[in-house]
Amino acid sequence: MEEDLKFPTVLKNRIELALKSAAYFDKELKGQILAIKESIRSIEEREPHAVGHSEKVAKYARRIAEQLDEKLILEENQMSKENFLKEIFLAGLLHDIGKAGISKQILLKRHPLNESEWEQIKVHPCSAYLLLRMCGERLKDMSLMILHHHERWNGSGYPYGLKGKEIPLGSRVLGIADSYEVMIAGRVYHEKVPPLDAMSEIVTMSIGEDRLYDKDVCRAFLKALKASPLDFSIKKKDEHIELSEELETKLSL
Repeated sequence: MEEDLKFPTVLKNRIELALKSAAYFDKELKGQILAIKESIRSIEEREPHAVGHSEKVAKYARRIAEQLDEKLILEENQMSKENFLKEIFLAGLLHDIGKAGISKQILLKRHPLNESEWEQIKVHPCSAYLLLRMCGERLKDMSLMILHHHERWNGSGYPYGLKGKEIPLGSRVLGIADSYEVMIAGRVYHEKVPPLDAMSEIVTMSIGEDRLYDKDVCRAFLKALKASPLDFSIKKKDEHIELSEELETKLSL
């Protein structure tokens, strides 16, 4: 437990070191990312099923964001698409740093969490937000993306129960990227799902009045998967195309 409590301070120091040596979006970004990845691995190694999770979420999120309309990004985030892509990638890398303070016993529990344990899980986006805000004003947009990445379109998410476009665009992207990766990788509490089944499930949860995800972001997800199937762990050539087209039609109904 003592080791768990030291994690946030260690992470804060590493993140600050990664970001302070150069301008936020300059040529040193690659070095910053490598330093951040090292910090994330120290968390993920406590949860074996999650090793590599943050890097994959970052990759998925960036691919999805590439398919978003520039006008939508400018309207909702007041930033260029280029900067949004960089923000969303780093947000993907850092989205689970708030789990640093959660015990391994909870993270590795195979049975349903009790109310107290679930409340600890629901705090991790807030912990990540506070940690990143300590690192400086320039992380404000990214920290908000992370704070709200478990919010859901119908208001059923956490930590604040935001609905629809109350949820930042970047958080809506991260929400789909995160859910897809968890589905296909599996966790101690559920078996992994084949990528095409996960794709179908994401679309199903993006339809109807009580949907969990933003339809526009889900469309971008399908376009990204169609354009870069290998990046989404779809191995067999063209196996996704027919299903993708079928799901796009379903999403438009």
